[in-house]
Amino acid sequence: MMKVSGALSEDQAYGYEERQSSTTKGDILFHPPENQDGGKMDPHEWGIELVNRGFAALCLILAAPIMMCIALLIYLQKSGPIFYAGPRLGKNKKEFQIYKFRTLPVDVNKRIGDSIVGRRLDFIPSFSWFLRESRLDELPQLLNIVRGDMRFIGPRPERYEVYKRCLSITDYALRYKVKPGLLGISQLLTPSETPKRYRARLDNEFHVRRKRLYSPAKTVWLILKTIALMGSKVLHRGWVYFSVDVVQSKILRKETHRRFYYRIEHGDAPMSLYTCADSRQRVENEAVLEDINEACLLMSLNAPLNQGEEYCFFMRIFFKRMGKSKTKTAVCRFVGYRSERAPNAPYKYTYVVDYEAMSPFNQYIIDKYFLKKSLA
Repeated sequence: MMKVSGALSEDQAYGYEERQSSTTKGDILFHPPENQDGGKMDPHEWGIELVNRGFAALCLILAAPIMMCIALLIYLQKSGPIFYAGPRLGKNKKEFQIYKFRTLPVDVNKRIGDSIVGRRLDFIPSFSWFLRESRLDELPQLLNIVRGDMRFIGPRPERYEVYKRCLSITDYALRYKVKPGLLGISQLLTPSETPKRYRARLDNEFHVRRKRLYSPAKTVWLILKTIALMGSKVLHRGWVYFSVDVVQSKILRKETHRRFYYRIEHGDAPMSLYTCADSRQRVENEAVLEDINEACLLMSLNAPLNQGEEYCFFMRIFFKRMGKSKTKTAVCRFVGYRSERAPNAPYKYTYVVDYEAMSPFNQYIIDKYFLKKSLA
């Protein structure tokens, strides 16, 4: 069995209390297959289980060179043990040890206390952020699938503390009727900041339809689709990390300070500005969104902003899904703004705007469609 030290430190970094695991007696290397809903496993479930374990074993072999490179880079950072293990609740709330590459220092709880891990923690190496954002830190969970603790697709395994906090969510406990997954449907379709109640609804809907959706053949297709989506995200995050954190910062030394958020370019996404006191009082000319990150955005327009005025705005994004044109709109307000470099033609003014979403739903629209945080 994989030996991992300092197992609970990363749990504490998310603001939860340390909880000693009481399931070490049953922590065996390989769990025999069992039915998702309890009882004797039928041939249908046997096929799904074998597909998951077989694919996980194959992926472990294929990913071994990548995992060794990641392990070496973590070791060179001298931030502590290479691997992290922590207790999670699986099917029927049975606790098991989940594995991942360590991305946080062992003593991170002493540095941030009960605070949530955020992008502005500058003592966390940029390579660790890359692992977290690309999900490469979860590659060791393939071992959990081979052992039978998890499957490729299913609700993400939660800590006991998270389970206690979410008991008030309707039907939240349904997730424990199936094995947890390396990637959940809610993780596939929504950003990580999406409220738990919305994610629980998506996971439960998938659980209700599991008998129709889950067959050995469809399981293979879903696994391959998931691998393709995650591979695309790894390539994108890898290019951003290499171009910004490696080439610009370390080789060319063009960055004088660490960039905590990466910009997403949108070109000419339309924006409509108005004064927060009166939504009917629009700015004379419409604006366009050039790029955006989690904290601020860059916009261009032809009318200057009035100092001291409180502005709100709509911003829209257009895309196609299943051959149909779609539009999503987010409503935000200015927190602060400043004039920026010479504007791009044909616009006369360019501003950097610190913004704030007007509601949790608007923040969800920004995360999913403007910041492109979800996999699908």
